[in-house]
Amino acid sequence: RKKLLRMSQQRGMLENELIIGSYVIENIEKMDEQSVDELEAVLDEQDPDVVKWLTKREAPPEDLQSNKVLIELI
Repeated sequence: RKKLLRMSQQRGMLENELIIGSYVIENIEKMDEQSVDELEAVLDEQDPDVVKWLTKREAPPEDLQSNKVLIELI
């Protein structure tokens, strides 16, 4: 969980660091294993793509459209 917290705060793009980092700080301790896995899947994506999804300029790929963490972020 500490690794995911660090990854969420050191994204390379300030927008993602603020949005994802804040979300993780508030939620990481109460996440179950499935949520942690879903968070990790979001963090594994490229920053420019994540920004497009978070700002709703593009829909996430089909494999992430049911990702509950991404849905909460959007």
